[in-house]
Amino acid sequence: MEHIGDTLENARSGRGKDAEREQLRQASIDRASAAFGYGLGPGLVEYIRDIRRRQEEGQAAYDITALLWQLAGIPPDPIQTFAKFKLNKQYPTLKEALEATREWSHFKGKPFLTLAGPAGVGKSFLAVAATQEIVANGGLVIYRRVVDLLKELRQDSFEQRRSDVDTDFRQVTFLIVDDLGVQKSSEWALESLDDLVDFRYSTKRRLMVCTMAKSEDLPPRIADRLADGLIGQVVQIAAPSYRRGRK
Repeated sequence: MEHIGDTLENARSGRGKDAEREQLRQASIDRASAAFGYGLGPGLVEYIRDIRRRQEEGQAAYDITALLWQLAGIPPDPIQTFAKFKLNKQYPTLKEALEATREWSHFKGKPFLTLAGPAGVGKSFLAVAATQEIVANGGLVIYRRVVDLLKELRQDSFEQRRSDVDTDFRQVTFLIVDDLGVQKSSEWALESLDDLVDFRYSTKRRLMVCTMAKSEDLPPRIADRLADGLIGQVVQIAAPSYRRGRK
């Protein structure tokens, strides 16, 4: 696992889009909370599962699409889909990454998937595409940039913004963590990430990671779990950046 990396938005142009994405996500949360009365409680994952249990028992008839998008953490995007991911025969690892991500989002292949490589090669594009595919199929998925994931965990732990954010990250069917390796390496952050990855590793829950970091630059236990061939697959994408003019 040499290079383990990327984000669809680079540091220069991504801040405005990140802010816009966060506004859309918060608006989605507000709408879903108003419609379903969701607030403090056992966590959104269990809340959705409870609604589904009641639907199966004929006690409810809700359209939970808004809740699925709220959980996912991103708005629908018709551009970032598997069908629109650009391949190039000169760079076969692009096709490998596409096929691996598509299979992972359909419960095929190993539960851990790591997309590694430099910025701009399409790792975050595929992560968003997987998120949309899972939601379209009614699945429970969370997509977070690692800095946002840690921010939510910290708010949950210290500000009690909403109970059991940590439980959602642990129990959700599919968890996608983008930009692993760019987070500040505080003791609390490293411990929180290590605990989360270890939990999903030990329970074989699906985890997809996108990163630009080399394996030696990641926390050793996390790098070791991502590289475990018995539970995970690492795809090292070797291709030029889309943002630098690749056609």
